[in-house]
Amino acid sequence: MGAGDPSGDLLASLLLRAARPHMQPRVWWGYGGSHLASAGVRLVDRLERFGTSGLVEALGRLPRNAALLASVIQAVDRRPPSLGVLVDYPDLHFILGPALRRAGVPVLYLLPPQVWAWRPGRLRVMTSFVDRIAACFPFEVELYRSVGIRASFVGHPLCLLDPYRTPARASRPSTDPVVAFLPGSRPHEVARVLPAMASAARKLKARIPSLTCLLAPGPTVDAGIVDRCLGEQTREIFCLAAHPLAGSPTTTAAEALRIASAAVVHAGTATLEAALAGVPSLVVARLSRTSWEVARRLVKVDHVSLPSLVLGRQVFPEMLQDEVDGGPIAGEVERLLYDDHERDNVLAAGQELHSLLFREDAGERFAGVAREAARM
Repeated sequence: MGAGDPSGDLLASLLLRAARPHMQPRVWWGYGGSHLASAGVRLVDRLERFGTSGLVEALGRLPRNAALLASVIQAVDRRPPSLGVLVDYPDLHFILGPALRRAGVPVLYLLPPQVWAWRPGRLRVMTSFVDRIAACFPFEVELYRSVGIRASFVGHPLCLLDPYRTPARASRPSTDPVVAFLPGSRPHEVARVLPAMASAARKLKARIPSLTCLLAPGPTVDAGIVDRCLGEQTREIFCLAAHPLAGSPTTTAAEALRIASAAVVHAGTATLEAALAGVPSLVVARLSRTSWEVARRLVKVDHVSLPSLVLGRQVFPEMLQDEVDGGPIAGEVERLLYDDHERDNVLAAGQELHSLLFREDAGERFAGVAREAARM
């Protein structure tokens, strides 16, 4: 099993844990992070060394990705596995997948690339090496079947986390508001958006003295990167605003969202968490200039946040690239804090998403797909 980013590491581990009671004992090995390791996967490399996103960012990791690819192929040659499970991360997996196919290893793609959002040409490429798809969004099934790839909806593993197993039921009061800042799970993401988030936190705290600011970078983000992005003054704002329910000014996304009145969230899986939690959020993203220009030409969708993409309508407002600035962020967050209509819309969207994505038997479904793929 291979995962190349923190969200893939978490989501794959949730499904693997849920699937184990429905599978014969197997030795799992691969690459990923702490979540897959704790789920019993023997790691040959860790994603902190090679995971990234964006064109320019990916180029900087090419040597490490090449070394990982070589080591995995050597291991496959020595002892071919009965199944290869690839988790998202197409930059590597569109090379490794064909190599597995040439070695006679069936390929199951979990959390496949979002070809329905951008670079649809990858769909045809996948037909050359993917045997089965474990889809986490129900509408993906027909898309992959239309090109001859067997696909099954297993449910979204994020809904297996305790905070998201049930739909959000109540909005949060805004008399003593709590704002969660989720700057991303990759170092370059954090470095590009956290300074603007910090500026927004300062402005919001000046306007709303009772405000609590919670900071929740991804677990693989080094504390030194966060420190460099925060000036001493802003660090004190986050620290002085530590919420007693969170226990720390720096906490996990799920913990922060559990008590948040509003949030500022980097585009990615965390936007789905915010929607499932029913938290009105502003979605932000900033790429390198080269990556941004490439993305503008390749992405053919109106939104970047997953809830908006899945539901086909705007769930969260978005600020991208040069729009990511402390003043506008603070203004939008203040609106979100006190807009009851926005809160009701987000709560309804979160409940709709939950009904679409949650499956109590997700582990059993994934185990069944894996068994079928291994017999191919």
